[in-house]
Amino acid sequence: MMKLVEAVIATVAVILILLLAWWWTRFLGRRMSGVAGGRYMKVIDSIVIGRDKQLLLVKVREETFLVGVSAQEVSFMARVDGEFPDIVPDAGSRTAGMPFSDALQQVLKQMKNRKEHAKDE
Repeated sequence: MMKLVEAVIATVAVILILLLAWWWTRFLGRRMSGVAGGRYMKVIDSIVIGRDKQLLLVKVREETFLVGVSAQEVSFMARVDGEFPDIVPDAGSRTAGMPFSDALQQVLKQMKNRKEHAKDE
């Protein structure tokens, strides 16, 4: 009987630890989500170009800059002219915002059409 109580206590402890870890990651995620944007600066876009290297498009008030970031340094690359409206979801993706099943069907149709087109050539 004592071993059953110990097993139940251990199970409850593990569940509590897992719930606490889940809550803590959500808490940190919410706090860190504001890191990319501040009161006067905002990261408009970013792209990874190598291990620990990325390009950032940063808007500071009315000006936009291209900045290179690596593990060792941050480098000013260029001043960029033009407007960069906030686009959500990614405009480059025709399947953005679609239910997964619809997006999958669309991609499969495209693949089938490409195969048929390749056979015709």
